[in-house]
Amino acid sequence: MKFWIKQFFSDSKAHWEAFEEILIVTVVSLIPLVLLAVVDQLRAEHPDMWAVFQAAISSGQLYLYSFAMLGMIFWLCWKEHDQFRRFPPGRFLALVAFVFSVLIIAVYSSDPALSKRLSPPLITASIVVYVVYTCLYYILRVYDNLRPPAVGPHLDAEAEALGARYREQTSGRQQ
Repeated sequence: MKFWIKQFFSDSKAHWEAFEEILIVTVVSLIPLVLLAVVDQLRAEHPDMWAVFQAAISSGQLYLYSFAMLGMIFWLCWKEHDQFRRFPPGRFLALVAFVFSVLIIAVYSSDPALSKRLSPPLITASIVVYVVYTCLYYILRVYDNLRPPAVGPHLDAEAEALGARYREQTSGRQQ
């Protein structure tokens, strides 16, 4: 596990590329929620844009947006990365995404039309699920953007250690 954590923090460019993508995906995917509030404001149906935005979230809209990210998350979890033929953390991250998807399915099965206001804990859970899915997506994109670790310094160190061991073993025979 230390290897994967070290790899995660090894490349700032991979983090920046992942952040750019997550920012664009998040902003574009949340535009319908913002537009709903703007359209209601323009129609003068609701005087408070924030109230319309909260009403959309409290009806379960964030669960829908979270579930839309599930496919991307699973694909990135099981994708064979060029630099890492095996990606063991992907299975764990897929399990985390699946556990949260059970909550999403439970909410939708109770009200498929999203016509009722959710209870406050379920509203909070929708925000948590969206944030967790966004973080999972970010983590997986970082791993997808990582460059392969350089083998030169590692090979040099191994060759030096092997040479030192050889010199140590042969120095006793020459005397």
